[in-house]
Amino acid sequence: MITYPIKDFKYGIINSLEEQSIPDGAFSDALNWLTQGDKVEIRKGFTVLGDEDTTSNKTYVHTGYKSTGEQVLFKKVGAKLYYYNDTDWVEIGDNLFTTAGVNDIPTFTNYASNAGNCVYISSPKSGLFKIMTANPGSYTSLYVSGTNYKGHIKIINNRMWLWARSEDKTGVYLSKIDTANYTTVNNEVIGTGDGTKKTFSSTLTFKAGSSYRTCFGIYVYSEGSLEVFRDNYDGTLTGSLGGTGTINYTTGAISVTFVDPPSNTKTIVCDYQWENSNDGGVTDFRYSTPRNAGEGLIIRQDAGGDPIQTVLSYNNEEYVFHKTKVWKVTFQDTDATTYNKIWRENVGIPNIFCACSTGDGIYYIDTVNDTVPNFRKLTLDVVAQEVIPVTVTTFVDFAAYVFDYSSMIEFGDYILFTSRHYLTNRNQTVFAYNKIWKSIDRLDWALETFAIYNNMLIGGSSINGDALRLFHNFIDNLDYTFNNYVIGNSSELKMERLKKLKKIVVEGEMSPNQSLDVYLSPDKIDWIKVGTISGDGSYVDYTSGHDVIGDYLIGEKVIGSEEGLSTIYHYKYGLKVSIPKFNKIKYKFVATGIGYISVSLIEYWDIRRRTYKLPSKYRKI
Repeated sequence: MITYPIKDFKYGIINSLEEQSIPDGAFSDALNWLTQGDKVEIRKGFTVLGDEDTTSNKTYVHTGYKSTGEQVLFKKVGAKLYYYNDTDWVEIGDNLFTTAGVNDIPTFTNYASNAGNCVYISSPKSGLFKIMTANPGSYTSLYVSGTNYKGHIKIINNRMWLWARSEDKTGVYLSKIDTANYTTVNNEVIGTGDGTKKTFSSTLTFKAGSSYRTCFGIYVYSEGSLEVFRDNYDGTLTGSLGGTGTINYTTGAISVTFVDPPSNTKTIVCDYQWENSNDGGVTDFRYSTPRNAGEGLIIRQDAGGDPIQTVLSYNNEEYVFHKTKVWKVTFQDTDATTYNKIWRENVGIPNIFCACSTGDGIYYIDTVNDTVPNFRKLTLDVVAQEVIPVTVTTFVDFAAYVFDYSSMIEFGDYILFTSRHYLTNRNQTVFAYNKIWKSIDRLDWALETFAIYNNMLIGGSSINGDALRLFHNFIDNLDYTFNNYVIGNSSELKMERLKKLKKIVVEGEMSPNQSLDVYLSPDKIDWIKVGTISGDGSYVDYTSGHDVIGDYLIGEKVIGSEEGLSTIYHYKYGLKVSIPKFNKIKYKFVATGIGYISVSLIEYWDIRRRTYKLPSKYRKI
């Protein structure tokens, strides 16, 4: 008996070649399945974080960090900025972004110094803001004309880089290198003991001198009391005898509770420091004439006039991506001399988010030739010992997709990037590039941006105000089930002649509530459904079950909690086939139930040779 097995699935989608030229284990088309090398599996679903937000504004997400390592998730939707409290979203301020900035693309950048952990936020039309991550509900507005700017931002080597000003699309603005310009306050009174009272609340006075200040390094004590309170840099104060306290580093609101009440008439005093990052910090862009090393700086990149999109670091150098070229900026150690030259012509990206830095290079979507977008990478050539641009794949045709709103992120073994079909005006597709298998798969998520929050991949919706937890459980909680299919190559089964097929065997793993419809198309005729594989079928081995967690790093390892635990089982089933004689044949799988399913083997069974004739459909004259 002649059989023909396909048991390696490491190529993903290959649609730039004719179907008969595609190797076995590759897909001429697929949606919502992921290549795993030894198998192909259905993607997981998503869950909306917090209450659904049906507003039509796009969602931009970002993760900040507290000094403890705890993460804080933010999102901008229209004029509003929120943080996530692990249950729902809490608005920061009241319509923090101006009316002109409702549709602005925001940028977030994290920073940690002796003055605390914070996130800076800016957009070209709205402002420049600072949020101490220990107190994410409070903010400091820092924009001052003549001191700093509004635009897109990133902090690199203790200074802020800013570009995309409304007034200047081709200039890179650098702040001063952070000088740690801190001011110390001693013995500020925050209360007076009466011999009974244990809790004392007040507001530190540093903010009265300037709204741009934030505080840190809190130390509270009282004469005659054995208890002193020290700052944990996470918004809490700990007393030496077990007392507790809180501090809002932005507003100065402070409260401490002693274990034993301070004596009557004894003052409770606070020592602390404050910082104004507009004065010698990362939001101070001023410079002298002549300029001194470490001061602010404006780097002109006006050649060609195409706007700056983003700044990315690789191999200890900064690459400034424009729409049609890339510049390289380097500094001498003294910061007195700057190297600023065009690095590559006819290389560029369409927006700020469609590139990302990784350990092996900068991945990006090159759209200089709009008719043929390319997925490329800047990487170190080990022979030439220089960074060069290389094409990542030529096997996927991106001609039908537009990347003007694209966003890109590295997540585990994957580079994921969003796009929109040229007939639509918002993103509705995610491409997943597997760095191990060099394969690309296609998902149907409508996303604007990405973030990684507590090892979970978060997507900001491109159609409303939702933030989505991706690859979570086995359903989309807005649509319950989702469209999916896998279409293989057109194969002669290594027999260049007409042939008959009696059976197709499919093997893999599946959940009890899942099912798989199997189709065949001999010589490009309409799909013929040859059967359904059900999770409750007798061919499913219920003695082989093992648990799969519904939220895990795709293709790599389990992360997070065991929420969404599912048991899956091995199956192997042969479906009898009744189709015409054929020369070439291709398969299609469609999952129709709910739960996990994978395919690790496709085997054409009992192949019977026939004559060396063309298929009958091609012999009609």
